Amino acid sequence: MPKFRCELFGHFIFAEELTYAGLMEKEGQLKEELSGLFAQAGFVHLHFTSTGDFLLVQGVVAEHDQDVFQEVCEAVSQLLDESVGARLLFVDRFLDSVYFYALNNETWQETFLEWPLPKDVLSKGLGLPDPPLPASARRRRVKAPTDS
Repeated sequence: MPKFRCELFGHFIFAEELTYAGLMEKEGQLKEELSGLFAQAGFVHLHFTSTGDFLLVQGVVAEHDQDVFQEVCEAVSQLLDESVGARLLFVDRFLDSVYFYALNNETWQETFLEWPLPKDVLSKGLGLPDPPLPASARRRRVKAPTDS
């Protein structure tokens, strides 16, 4: 069993209107507040990377828990003002599900995907039409074994 079941990827976007000094001040304050908030929620191995008008964060947590993600998003959204927006992605290590959140000043929105295991897809299919492919592309179909 893996020690950390979930990985966090965060992307904080700063408004273009911020001056360089304003951006540095806001980024420093946000890093400090986020470090405490994520740590309190059980996230460890947090890494922050500044890239111009963006702040990236990555970390891990023991459990993949939607309730924790929502609590984190509620708390993070309270830290944001009109000059900062964010996106958070929580990925299950087993790729069973992915939770994506868009956050603004005191608001957030959730989107998630859950995938069946590959053996279920191969035996039953997803029930979705095949996407169109360019004429130059080739598609290889794999048939699931049938019980005879």
